This record gives sequence, C-alpha cells and structure tokens, in this order.
Amino acid sequence: MDTIQLLSSKKNNLLIKYIYNFLKNKNDNTNDSSSVENKIKYIFKDKLKPYIALTHKSIEAKPNSNYERFELIGDSIINLIVTDWLSQKYPNDNEGQITTKRASIVNTNFLSKISQQIGLEKNLIISKGVDMKNEIVSKNINADLYESITGAIFLDSNYETVKKFVLRTLVKNYDLLEKKLNYKGLLIEFCHKEFNKPPIFNITSVKGPDHNKSFKVCVKLENKLYFHGEGKSIKRAQQEAAKNALKSQKII
Repeated sequence: MDTIQLLSSKKNNLLIKYIYNFLKNKNDNTNDSSSVENKIKYIFKDKLKPYIALTHKSIEAKPNSNYERFELIGDSIINLIVTDWLSQKYPNDNEGQITTKRASIVNTNFLSKISQQIGLEKNLIISKGVDMKNEIVSKNINADLYESITGAIFLDSNYETVKKFVLRTLVKNYDLLEKKLNYKGLLIEFCHKEFNKPPIFNITSVKGPDHNKSFKVCVKLENKLYFHGEGKSIKRAQQEAAKNALKSQKII
C-alpha cells in the first residue's frame, strides 16, 4: 500500500480514521505483512496508538493527535536500551566510548534505514503538501516513525516488551551498521572530544596504473600515535586507517 495521503480535517474522528486506514489493507486483499502490527510483530491493546504513531503533524496539528510526543518518548527509550546493551557488550569501555558507539547507532541515517526496512512509511498518514520524494525529508520522517512507533509500543505495554522490539529491529543490525560506518567521521569526532584537535591524514604511497591504483594513508592522532590503511581509493584508504585507529582506542 502506498503512503496514505490525506487532507487534514478537524471533523474527522481519530479512531474512525485509524480503523478505516488499517482495515482498508484487508479490504484491498493485501498481504498480512502490510499491516503495521504484523510488520513490527506487536499487537496493540489500544488501537488508537499506532494511528497516532503514524500520523504526521500536517494531518493533525494538535500535539496529542500526531506522532511527535510518541517520537520524543521513543527517542529516550531507544537511547536507554542501546546504552544498556552497549554497556553490557563493552564492559571495559568508559562513558565517552559508549557515547560514541551509541551515536553511531542512534542517528537519523540508521534509524531511517531500519524504518524503511520495516516498511513504516507505507502506512504513514501525511498531507500531500509534504514532499516525501525529497531525500532529506523522507529520511527525517522515516527516523521519526521508528522513534514514534517505539514510543507507542512502550506506552501500550512496558519496558521489557519495547526492549525486545528495539533489540530485534535495531540492535540486531549492528553488524550491518559496522560495515557501513563512517570511520573517518567517527575518528574526527573522537579526536575533537579527546584532544580538541582533528586527526591528520597523509597519503604515503600511490602504486599501480591509472585504472588500478592502490593508495596507502597514514593518520596521526594528537597523542603521537600513527595508523595506516590501504585501499583502491584515497577515501577507502582513509577509512581503513581511521578504522584501525578507532580499534586501537577501543572505540569500535
């Protein structure tokens, strides 16, 4: 089912609209996977909550009628769950290291990808005036949806239930995240916090013909440590060097 595009109307009753939009999936003979509850593998006791969790403020401006409050609650819950999980996974890490790792998980880019993976956007209720074809708009709203549906699950159940949801949908993808991490960006962030200065990247070697070059890069940290990386492009070599630096500092 495509993103639900509705025009705002104060006369519409929230629960009626919820029932209409969710039962419409069945009337259209779509698969069970098209329903939000099947997508997130959680059955709401309060059937109004998932509707609110998927309603953009362009449809309902009242704070208790759109997803923004659920989003706020979800953000706090996700940070708590991820912090607890990281603390158990990396018991020897200090506060700064845990915070850096958490920031690599709880961010707009990754939350948006998880939301899209679940398919929440297909059940989004939003005005036609919002340009969901705009990449930045779509990314931000998808991240909001993951946080709001997390908040809705928490309010409808309890901490342990929502924790299972976050671990199953977000944390289980941590290995996938690690493969796509911007190691250079993380290292720069770490160095600013730790040394108040950015790392210095230098190309130390370029080998091979133009169509098959190989680059070696050295990154220097303020604590006089040096780390090396190699790749088929300068960017890849920098990423590898940054990754090695982060590992040595036990950031990843």
